Amino acid sequence: MPFFKLAEEMETSLLNGRVDARASKGSPPRLVYTFDESTIPLDNASSAVSDLAPLLIYLKYVVQKNSLLVIEEPE
Repeated sequence: MPFFKLAEEMETSLLNGRVDARASKGSPPRLVYTFDESTIPLDNASSAVSDLAPLLIYLKYVVQKNSLLVIEEPE
């Protein structure tokens, strides 16, 4: 994936951890936050992690080369 490294750098510098999608058989993937050898569901993570998670997941697993991503009102 072309933007996977960018997402990893953002996780390291901004979150001090990583956001991942964990597959579950017969269920949709669930998002988790891993830090200091602990893993918690994303809905239990801080607002900073929860707010950045969709962008990180998009950069890691969805976006393709030559894609356009528009972020409206990034504040």
